Amino acid sequence: MKRTKRTLSLLVALAMVLLSATTAFAGTYSIFGDDNRTSVSTTSGTNYSICKIEITYDTGAVEYGTGFLISSTKVITAGHVLHYKNKTAKKLKLYFGCTGTKKANEIIEMDCTSENIYYSSSWANNHTVATDYGAIKLPKEVTGPTNFFTLKPAGSLTGKDITITGYEATEIVTGFTDWQLLQGKGTITSQNSSGSMLRTRTDALPGQSGSPVVYGGNVIGIYTSSADGGYFFDEPTTEANYITGITDDVKTALEKF
Repeated sequence: MKRTKRTLSLLVALAMVLLSATTAFAGTYSIFGDDNRTSVSTTSGTNYSICKIEITYDTGAVEYGTGFLISSTKVITAGHVLHYKNKTAKKLKLYFGCTGTKKANEIIEMDCTSENIYYSSSWANNHTVATDYGAIKLPKEVTGPTNFFTLKPAGSLTGKDITITGYEATEIVTGFTDWQLLQGKGTITSQNSSGSMLRTRTDALPGQSGSPVVYGGNVIGIYTSSADGGYFFDEPTTEANYITGITDDVKTALEKF
């Protein structure tokens, strides 16, 4: 299913008017040309390990993001899903194996403490793309998936094919439901010298913050931020979305928590 850039612009404007009073979104987004994301199975392979996250912050705001399992009890996501400026996650509800509606094969609810959610002090103090990563320790095992994701620093990635797979936050934007797992395909357009920040013109929309960025079967990054120049771009363009790269230090921090 594809949506043109013009149609998306009108739908997003309507969505923000209708939803701004009650719902917010974890992260921002950009679409390049047409929206080329597709709906994929939520239960096959590692897809079951990708979850939709409902976050209730200590401010009372409710937002949505995406996360993914690296074990039966640990979810990786974006740092800003758990903490951003003046708000910190208070409660989480994680949905695994969504069925296209709010129903899911497994749902885990939890109260947040410093013992079960993690974001780095660098993220809390500076809010840079390179530090926008976080982790969640679940109170019980997720039993459905048989395949978990593996974090892997991948070195030089410019020009490599990737996927970004996650749950968007509102069906009004695209015609997809909130509970369909959506996958975009593209390439890494550039990266910094350390590999801590990658860029891509792979399409992504609200709610997909925290999605696994996969290359060669491994997670080489976490989708975190939109392009600098806005939300919708005609192609060709030099604009690109941002990915927090999995470096050795990031991998160690997330796996040790």
